Amino acid sequence: MNYNEKNMETIETCKSYLYEKINAKQYDRNINTLDQIEMIPTKCGDTALEITFQSKKYRLNSSYDPVHEAKRWIMQYDMKNIGIIVIMFGLGNGVFIRELLKHIREDVAILIYEPSQELFFYVIEHYDISDILSSGNVSITVEGINDNEIKNLLSNYIDWINLKSQIVTYHPQYDNIFSGSVKKFIKIVQDNMDRTVVNKNTDIAISGLTVTNTIRNIKYLPKYNLVTDLKGKFSKDTPAIIVAAGPSLDKNIEELKRAKGKAVIFAVDTAMKYLLAHNIEPDFIVTLDPKKALRHLRDERCKQIPIFSRIDSRPENIEQNQKRIILYNLEGYVKTILEQLEKDTGILNSGGSVATGAFSICETIGFQRIILVGQDLAYLGESTHAGGLKVDVSDAGSHTQMVEDIYGNPIKTRYDWYVYIRWFEDAVDMFEGEEVIDATEGGAKIKGTTILTLRDAIDQYCTNDIDCDRIISELETTLSTEEAICVRELMIQDIKDLTTMKEKAIEAIQLSDKLIEKYEKSITESTSSTLKNHRLSQLNHEMEEKNVYELIDWDISAATTDRLGNLYVYSDDEKQNKLDTYQKAKLIYGAMIESIDRIKPLLEDGIRYFN
Repeated sequence: MNYNEKNMETIETCKSYLYEKINAKQYDRNINTLDQIEMIPTKCGDTALEITFQSKKYRLNSSYDPVHEAKRWIMQYDMKNIGIIVIMFGLGNGVFIRELLKHIREDVAILIYEPSQELFFYVIEHYDISDILSSGNVSITVEGINDNEIKNLLSNYIDWINLKSQIVTYHPQYDNIFSGSVKKFIKIVQDNMDRTVVNKNTDIAISGLTVTNTIRNIKYLPKYNLVTDLKGKFSKDTPAIIVAAGPSLDKNIEELKRAKGKAVIFAVDTAMKYLLAHNIEPDFIVTLDPKKALRHLRDERCKQIPIFSRIDSRPENIEQNQKRIILYNLEGYVKTILEQLEKDTGILNSGGSVATGAFSICETIGFQRIILVGQDLAYLGESTHAGGLKVDVSDAGSHTQMVEDIYGNPIKTRYDWYVYIRWFEDAVDMFEGEEVIDATEGGAKIKGTTILTLRDAIDQYCTNDIDCDRIISELETTLSTEEAICVRELMIQDIKDLTTMKEKAIEAIQLSDKLIEKYEKSITESTSSTLKNHRLSQLNHEMEEKNVYELIDWDISAATTDRLGNLYVYSDDEKQNKLDTYQKAKLIYGAMIESIDRIKPLLEDGIRYFN
């Protein structure tokens, strides 16, 4: 078996996501093409890669000892922290990655972005890198083949807790050779950091309210539907129209009336007041925010329009609904419960805004053509919303920047909107339907969309009748009576588990105090400290395996966020590291006890209504 066969076999077995893309051969091979690639002998008997790009030669490895060079290169990075994510631009011939794998712990992830397909396939053919390809620590994306995967990897691996533990690095010479791609790489990494910070601020602001709302809304589970219940209910030629409340909605509000009954209209909650003022009743309302203002859905007509809601959305906004409540973007506690009943809760990323959530809903249901209206994500003068309104919904309102509008001109956007623009662009790029049309007629450009006026979009695609009301009326609720009883029994067990978890958290605090006392005297491990640490790990595992732990974990994030931000960061002072670890642990266990005392009566109250 030659190198190419061995490496490709390993990719098929261990990196199937990459193998499928390579095997499909539906990619452009003309990205970052090189003049020449050569293997040159080194003085120690190995080989180094030398490439010629735009008539200039670059050596990717030492001509004397590539392995020794890689060892010296690694020494510049501090690998003490927990949860380290290495994000590396360039694979090369694998020498640097191989040495890196020898110096990391099992919990370290290495995300590689290779900008040259030509170089990647050359290495696959001339070097045995099967050890790298088979490593569970390593993920590889190649520009032009599966480079969209890098965004998903960053999103999955990095959150605000380990944000300070990410290491962004470049294979020697790669940043000099592939200057265009390195800018793209840096932009992807920076956008992910921005998204992480925005999500962190959102999580902190709503964490406690999220849990309270979730428990308050659980009692309605027997009459809910899941978004996945609507899969296949609409014909493939039926378009979906997502109406947001951007200022350009003023331009085409009357045009929207022609689409009623010819498309499925999803309206974000903030657009409802404006739509109803123009006598437009959408087919669905989409709401998201756990503290969304009540005024948006105060109109009596809202009660008779089906509503898509997260389980943690503001209860007052969904309790009044008399038509149908459909859950989307389920996560955590309720998702776990429903999946125990083998319900398809879907894999959905709401993106952080109600409009991005609406897009994910449409994609999950299976619409092949999605039309965006009022999705400005930018200012029209000083207006942020239809009707000339200027609303600053977050601190991000004071942080503005310029982006390109749909006409190619500069336009002012906001920090959080910028994150949503990038979310939409990624979502459009990954969209498996036929087309996403931006009929906003203004606002920030969303790359990948087709720009049309709403009039033209309606004329071309909204041509067949659709009875959305009949589809909803015939839709059975997700849970049967027997399944609702099972959910109630699971919740009763969760209340019992809360009592047990509180006892374990108290014990964990006592153990932490004893370990702090011990390490203040000496950091040398003893039989007693080893046993105490083992017991702490056991307690953590026993608490984390409970369904209801997900509620507690979410509830305490606001109370512990400042300290948790440095949870994975360590100094060179071993004694202080140990003492800090158990002090932080005590903080978390204490917050858990407070959370249990708050959540338990809420869950008990929810079960009484559930009856």
